[in-house]
Amino acid sequence: ISELEVNAEWVEADKQQASSRADTLQQKVDALQKQLADREAALVTLQEQIRVLQAEGRASQSTAMAGEEMKLAVARLEEEKTLAAQRQAVELNQLTQRLQQAQTVANESQQRGRELEEAARDHDELHTELQKERAARARAEETSTRLQDELA
Repeated sequence: ISELEVNAEWVEADKQQASSRADTLQQKVDALQKQLADREAALVTLQEQIRVLQAEGRASQSTAMAGEEMKLAVARLEEEKTLAAQRQAVELNQLTQRLQQAQTVANESQQRGRELEEAARDHDELHTELQKERAARARAEETSTRLQDELA
């Protein structure tokens, strides 16, 4: 019984640890999604600023060079946006996989806990039956002894 209780405690600890890891991973996923949204908002602001500067650049020939620089800046920003989105997608995928693994571990821990609880119930039932059998055997021995004494 004590071994089953120790196993049950380990399973419960594993279950809590897996649940904690799942919560932590979910928080990281949420933080990365917020970070991506913030970066996209900043990119939209920069693109708007670039459009304004490009419009002003068309007004004069001296700003034509600035327009080219802006185009290059836009291209760099677009490239950075794409790379950042790709990195965040990879990180999000990895965190999602880790979250799924943690959930699988938590589910397995719960199943092991149920199995241990069932084994403990079976053990208790067997122990109760054994006690009944011992009591019946003791009564039978007492009766046998009494009958032998009466016959003697």
